[in-house]
Parts: sequence; C-alpha cells; structure tokens
Amino acid sequence: MNYFQIDSVRSKITEAFEGIERPDLRSILTLGCCEEHEEDFTWYRHHSWEELALEILNDRPDWVDFAGIHPLAYHYFVPGILTATFESIVSGAQWYNFKGKHWLSTLIPSDKRAEEFHRKYLSMFSHTQIEAVRSHLKFVQSWKVEQRGYPDDDLELGINKIWI
Repeated sequence: MNYFQIDSVRSKITEAFEGIERPDLRSILTLGCCEEHEEDFTWYRHHSWEELALEILNDRPDWVDFAGIHPLAYHYFVPGILTATFESIVSGAQWYNFKGKHWLSTLIPSDKRAEEFHRKYLSMFSHTQIEAVRSHLKFVQSWKVEQRGYPDDDLELGINKIWI
C-alpha cells in the first residue's frame, strides 16, 4: 500500500461526504427491517455517522442490523463505515483481527438483492459518493491481496457490479 493511494482514497471519502447533513430519522416509522426489530435500530436515531465510525472499532453496534436499515439512514451512515474500515487498515490492522470486516459486507449486497439495492439504496448517492465507495473497496481489495495473497470475490462484485 503506498501513501499516494492512502491519500487519494482518504481525500475522495472526505470530499464526497463532507458536510453530509443528518436526515430527520424521526419521520421514518420503521427504520429497520420491521416493527418487531425496531428496538435494534434505536441507536441510529440518536447518533451520527462519526459516532458509528468509533463504535465499529469497538465492535458495536451489530453490523447485521445495519444491512436492513432504511435507505435514507444507510446513505447517511455509510461514511462511518468507510472511515472506520479505512482508518483501521492504515493503522496496521491484519485481516484476521480486522474489526470492520463484517461491516464491509453491508456495502455489497448479494446478487439476488443487487437490483433492489441499486434502486433503493444506490439512488441516494451522488456520482462522487459512489466513486468514493468504489475507491475504498479497491483500496480494501489491494490491502487484502497484500494480506492474504489473493483477491476477495465479494469485493470484486462490489467494485465491478454494484458501486458503478
């Protein structure tokens, strides 16, 4: 990993999401997957994406819940995922103890959900924001190849078919 790549990705993330305003999540009755699990999504109603970045590094909140969050909240909180995973990598994390590993999966839906993800979620993002996420996924992919010696199929899917 070279410093030019690190600076480039950090700049893209910062520029793309700088000044992103927190949406009024109170107006969304069901923030998560369903009313039965709404309590699991309460944290998001009261915190910022910057706080999410810190919480990811402390293994909270649950990444599984985030995968089902409302598109408006998803869009707002993605910079937290990017920031946490990026900073973890540049601080010297190793793949086997990388705390953001599961959070990256929330950026890459399965092939079955790809069309819905494009329609509901990706439509919330500007071209600059999509490119920032894509650059981040490429950065993670190059780091993973350095760590493990081979590319990750899910990251390839995210780079080449989802965040385009």
